[in-house]
Amino acid sequence: MFSLLKKKEEEEVVKYKYFGEVPAPMRQVDNETHKETYIKDLRCVQEHFGDLTIQNRFDGKPTLCHEQMVFKVGSDAMNILMNTSYRYWTEDQNMCNGDLWQRLIWRVLSVYPLGFAFEEFSLRNNNPIGPSWNPVHKNIASYSPSGYLNLTPSKRTLSGSNISQAVFMKLFSEYFDGNFESAMISFAIVDVFSNAPNKDNPLFSALRAAIRKQVIFDYFPMPFFWYSFVHHILGTSTEDLVAFQQAVNKNQKEVSQYHISPAEPVQSSPVVDRQEKVETTPVTYRNSQPIEKPSINNERVGPEANAVRLSGQKVKPSYKLNIEDLVLFLGKYISDGLLDEKIKINKTGAQLHKVNGKFYFVYPVTIKLMAEHYNTFNNIEILTEKTLSELLISHNIIRIMKGEINRSFGEPIPIELAEINKQDTSKFIPLLFKPDDNPAISIISST
Repeated sequence: MFSLLKKKEEEEVVKYKYFGEVPAPMRQVDNETHKETYIKDLRCVQEHFGDLTIQNRFDGKPTLCHEQMVFKVGSDAMNILMNTSYRYWTEDQNMCNGDLWQRLIWRVLSVYPLGFAFEEFSLRNNNPIGPSWNPVHKNIASYSPSGYLNLTPSKRTLSGSNISQAVFMKLFSEYFDGNFESAMISFAIVDVFSNAPNKDNPLFSALRAAIRKQVIFDYFPMPFFWYSFVHHILGTSTEDLVAFQQAVNKNQKEVSQYHISPAEPVQSSPVVDRQEKVETTPVTYRNSQPIEKPSINNERVGPEANAVRLSGQKVKPSYKLNIEDLVLFLGKYISDGLLDEKIKINKTGAQLHKVNGKFYFVYPVTIKLMAEHYNTFNNIEILTEKTLSELLISHNIIRIMKGEINRSFGEPIPIELAEINKQDTSKFIPLLFKPDDNPAISIISST
């Protein structure tokens, strides 16, 4: 999640540092209008979908969050829309003003991608026999007041665009009631959410042009549901889809991978040789076929435990691991444990605590627990409490803090905690998992 941008105490605190000023393409809108219209619309959507709109890590990978993407694409779409046929889509010339259409496309984009998050997934609260969350029925806070939510694959596939349209009609119903006087604008809204929008629809044409400019030609990693949304909008153009996929592939190749080794310091290298040379004999490949390097996946995260034979000679196994995959593995272990209640939080003997909105491992107990689980799962002794702590600290994933357990009687009990970096919280804490703060724990200082 986003870290807060703290200002002096006497000044107003800006919650989202990226949203503290009007974006350049929207500078013609004064600050007060910007706050009372466009930001107000985003807050309306956030109240309905919860923290999904500001989540900036998915599958452990950093992305722009949904709200950032709305600013990036939406502000450009508002400008592009002014050069479309919107005047011909307004039968009443008294309503033919750019402000109305610009506000409309902003609202459409603030909702549209989010429906694709629930095409193949469902959200459930802690009632195993109750219904899953229906975004059209109620907001997420009303569905689960406790904040306990579990995102799981759905047994059926729904249409993301239909979900988005239904939510849009719920949140911004004024476009569809009897008091709204433009049937053409109402039709444009319904049409843009369809599987085959009219190419002359000003909302659709502006969105598609803005996506080409801000997503394809200025690509940044996005939330998973934005990829489905982009494919939906560009679906009628094979050329655009190919260009989009090329942008995604190029970005993936440019990301450096981090590796760790028990015998070497942490290093960064785009290419890592996972094979060790045996004496001075050149290693040749059997049948001239390249040998696959040991890979890390969901089924087995870790090095190969057995030696590999190349041309009849034994090669010692390499223990270099990808730090991202390691942390994802540990994060899945903690997340699953929280959901299954095998790992406790905010209780006596708990492995985690939430204090002032931040999550903390009990140190070093939980670090040792994760290291032992990793070694047991991979049937290899590679991680210790010390080495895992050093790795997580060196990659700024945790930092060690001093705390106290407050008691109603006697002196407070000192305790050490490992604060999880806020941007890495989503790796260890399930999406939208919101326990209350633990009032019995106080943070004193960093060690």
